[in-house]
Amino acid sequence: MLKKSYYILLAALLTGTAPAARAQFFIGAGVYGHQYHKIGFFPGVQARIGIETNEGRFTADLGYNFSPLARKEDFTLPYIDPMTMALTNLKYTQRITASNLFFHGHVNLGTEEDDFQFGFIGGFSLDEFMINYEMENEPAGINFKEVETFNKTKVNEWKVDLGVKGNYRIGNGAVYTELLAGIPLLTPKAENAIQLKSHYGLQVGYKFYIGETRYAYRNY
Repeated sequence: MLKKSYYILLAALLTGTAPAARAQFFIGAGVYGHQYHKIGFFPGVQARIGIETNEGRFTADLGYNFSPLARKEDFTLPYIDPMTMALTNLKYTQRITASNLFFHGHVNLGTEEDDFQFGFIGGFSLDEFMINYEMENEPAGINFKEVETFNKTKVNEWKVDLGVKGNYRIGNGAVYTELLAGIPLLTPKAENAIQLKSHYGLQVGYKFYIGETRYAYRNY
């Protein structure tokens, strides 16, 4: 679903901004950290593409966040061996991985001739969580993966993103810092393996302008 949504948002970015005069395209990469309510903290890496228009007063970008670190939680459940009727506790490990696709618009204060720009962010994002389970010392005759509760599960959640940002131009690009909060569009279903709610986070990186940079003449 994330891949399909990525292509839809990419098409919207390109077609919606193609007629813009004096547009400045860019690519960027960085790191991020998102704190999800009742789930935990996920740090990761980020890639984005985008465009600046109206002399740097407006930015639109499409990006992808991926956390390579899984959040783990151990728990135990009682198990009665059907052969011996012996009661034992089985140890399970729940692993959660996260990714996030976003499409944002930025209103920047100042123009492309300013080294530093402060601004405001609004847009949408799609969170995707993969939940997997493992059992330690699985008893003979049991296959816990056949139990529906412990099947590998994917949970998606659309959110509205709001935030503030700052850009500082260095070289043929700019360092960006963004503070964001994501608010769910819909109430999560009760049967979901995890209950996705609001999140907040920090994104830091560098975007490189493609082609001739219009503000470069100021430095010579």
